[in-house]
Formats: sequence, structure tokens, C-alpha cells
Amino acid sequence: MASLELEQVVAFKYLGFGASDKMSFKPTVDAAIDKIRKSYSKLKWLSKDSSLMNQIVPISMCSLYGQCLYLQDEYSVLCILKSLCGIQLENEKNSRIILQRNSSTFKLVFDSFLTSLQSSKIFLTAALHDPIMQLVMQDDWYYDINPDTSMSRFSKQECLNRFGQPNTHDYMEKLLEKLSERTTFDNEVEQ
Repeated sequence: MASLELEQVVAFKYLGFGASDKMSFKPTVDAAIDKIRKSYSKLKWLSKDSSLMNQIVPISMCSLYGQCLYLQDEYSVLCILKSLCGIQLENEKNSRIILQRNSSTFKLVFDSFLTSLQSSKIFLTAALHDPIMQLVMQDDWYYDINPDTSMSRFSKQECLNRFGQPNTHDYMEKLLEKLSERTTFDNEVEQ
């Protein structure tokens, strides 16, 4: 079993004291990201200790790639997922079991990637805003299997306001109209 070797890097040895205002950190960060990307292949052997894996993967994903705001970060995570897929899933007879385990490195990285995709959350919220608001605002339409049970969803006061006094001719007409609207709506949806 190979071990994952972690090395401590003291920043001032590479950057010099007070060099933060004189130079860019991009080469140092790129080197750190490259080392982590290479170390993800070693995480396969750590998957036997699931408590350690459940801590290491989300911390490293969050600290290196954050919310994947930059396209390069998203691309790097996708490259990591591709390499982990090759390492963990290629030689397995039943890869579904590997993906269902919470200790699988691929699954942990993929879960971290999905939870960090803020842009997809914003897109889905914007795309689904109108349909959700339409459903919330249209309290007349209930998606029941049995249209007769939709009347039980209204309070007594609401039934009185919508349909009038029970057991009257006007009440029965409005009730039949409501049920016919519901059935025509159901037929339109089915088509």
C-alpha cells in the first residue's frame, strides 16, 4: 500500500520576505494545484479510511477550487474527475457499487464539484422561477388524481366565497363548472 506523502512548504522560502507586493502568486498557486492534482491519484489508497477521506477531499476541493468561478478551475476539477474515473472505475467489474460507497474518491470529488457549482444553481433558479411562481399563484389548480377530492382542500370560508351556499342550485352549477375545468385541464395535460 502506497502512502500519501504530504510536504509542508514554507512560503517565504519561495517568495522571500515581503515579496507579496512585488510579485504575483500565480506560479506558486499553479504549482500547488498541479501537486494536488497529481496527489488525487494517490487518494485511491486512502479510500479504505473513509473518515479521513470524507475530510480531506472536501477541504482540498474547497481550498483549491472554491466555487469553481473561473473556467480554469472547473476544467481542472473535470480533469481530476476524468483521471479518478480511469483509476477507480475502469478496472472494476461492478462500478455501481464503487459509486454508491461514500468513501469513493470519485464520488466525494463529484459531490464537492456539484455542491460548488453556484452558476448552475443560479441558472436553475432563474429558469424555474416563472413555472414555480405560476404553480404557487394558481391555487385553483390542484394536481390530484381524483378531482372530487380537490374540494376538500378548500376551507369552509373559501368554499362559501367561491361556490356560494352549499346545497343550492348556484353552488351545484359553480361546482360542476370547476370540475369540468379540472377535467378539461387534465385532458389537455394528457395530450
